[in-house]
Amino acid sequence: MGKRIAVLLHGEIDNDNRVLKMCSTLSAHYEIDVYFVGYNSQFALSNVSFISVKYPKSLLQKIRRHTLFCREYAFLYNAVLATSKQYDILWSNDLPTLQTGFKLSKKLNAKFVYDAHEIYVETLNQFFPERSHFPKNSIVYILLNIMRFHGRRVEKKLSRKVDLFITVNDSLADYFRTSYGIEQPLKLMNFPNQAPTAEKRNPPIDYRALFAWAEEDRVFLYQGVLNQGRGLTILLEVVKELPSHYKLVLLGSGPLEFELTSFIQRHALNHRVKMIPKVPVNELARYTRGADVGINLLENLNLSKKLASPNKLFEYIHSSIPVVCSNTVENQKVIEAFPIGVRAENTHADIRNAMIEVVENKAFHSTENQAIFDAAIRTFSWENQEATLKEALVKLFNKK
Repeated sequence: MGKRIAVLLHGEIDNDNRVLKMCSTLSAHYEIDVYFVGYNSQFALSNVSFISVKYPKSLLQKIRRHTLFCREYAFLYNAVLATSKQYDILWSNDLPTLQTGFKLSKKLNAKFVYDAHEIYVETLNQFFPERSHFPKNSIVYILLNIMRFHGRRVEKKLSRKVDLFITVNDSLADYFRTSYGIEQPLKLMNFPNQAPTAEKRNPPIDYRALFAWAEEDRVFLYQGVLNQGRGLTILLEVVKELPSHYKLVLLGSGPLEFELTSFIQRHALNHRVKMIPKVPVNELARYTRGADVGINLLENLNLSKKLASPNKLFEYIHSSIPVVCSNTVENQKVIEAFPIGVRAENTHADIRNAMIEVVENKAFHSTENQAIFDAAIRTFSWENQEATLKEALVKLFNKK
């Protein structure tokens, strides 16, 4: 085996399918240690060790988090060195671990890989209150600008020194190339694996039986974290005004759970909108295949959201269910290549019209349409990304 990789992650590993897939692919050729913050992983992969690191609780740590956030995960530096292991690659995922990973690569004389899943400095507004009063709003404005200035400065400086720069789609690759002068970021998209034949035989969840819904009811599904920027509040408002045979399942957990539950109860939607807590990753496909339509709405909160390639879109495709998705650049590329859904602006009227169209347009539910899904699945599969990833690592180790 020989070569060893240290992967740095600033959150829980079990929710990061991209990192898990990359580790699974690379574990056939390298030994991998994943350092992450959160609960112990429930996954077990050959040649991969999952190392949970405790997040420090101190005033200094809190100050770092809300100002010079690029130093927030500096504690991972000592966690890695404490193992006394020699690594051939330090692999940082997203900006919060960039500075720590770079320092470790210099300390251990290792190659350095930076995987930017998003434009992190553009997402920072999501961590602050949307509305606040003076003087709190002024403090938020100042902190946000300090964090963005510091984050851009660090990312621009260090990303030019990495041995391999990776990001998730063409739009983000163009952004980093233009903004930071990165010659050619490696594009590695977060597609699902193609399901084995045996897995496809597992019956999908029967929502009609589960919730006593009628056969003629149409089941829409949102799967993912329940947080801001996913169009969930406006989605409930739309469902409230649609005919009663439009049903909705919200599958996941998150900060908006109480707010969404309150809305459902307040508007007496309990019989039409059901909430299911987050399920294990290996069970998710069964829940997805049980729906008639997938919902993938991203609000234009920032540039990173605008340029994103949502994982959910590809998960719906792999389950062969049509989608209602936001009218973004990357979604447009998918829908124009494979007509498997309807794009919508993030307005009440547009989302409503898209939901009606995807139900009433028989082409989305015809037997012939499965051929389009099959072609899309073959195109948007992790198996197509693996060769790119393996080739990049071979070139990296041959790089002088």
